[in-house]
Amino acid sequence: MSCGDYVCRERPEGRRLRGNQAIKPQNGKSFVQYLRDSLIADLTSAGKFDPNSAVTVRAELTDNQLHGLGASTADASLAARLWITKGDRTVYDKELKEAHSWPSSFVGMIAFPEAVNQYTELYSALLLKLYVDPEFRSACSSP
Repeated sequence: MSCGDYVCRERPEGRRLRGNQAIKPQNGKSFVQYLRDSLIADLTSAGKFDPNSAVTVRAELTDNQLHGLGASTADASLAARLWITKGDRTVYDKELKEAHSWPSSFVGMIAFPEAVNQYTELYSALLLKLYVDPEFRSACSSP
């Protein structure tokens, strides 16, 4: 399986928490690139990544929210529309969504690291939702 184009509906800037503090993508990349890199890492570790494969996964990041300003609770959401194509034929087309909320703190030294952890965990949770989707599994295995 290979990875095709990944696009984002939003500007690729960091997610704001408080003041000027922000969660920014790793290595100056975009969040949609982070999603792509995470998928490639998972496929590679499972022995399923082949950059020359006719089976291609593409994605569009459709929601990317972080509300880490709350003094007692914070939340984040992430959604992506994913397509799998085999040659010119689309065999999978679905939007997946994931959201978390967690206890927060007024104290930034506590709230900021927890927001980073919770927010980045959304990417793993969203991809897990993809991997266990019976339609995804069927699309990957059908000829």
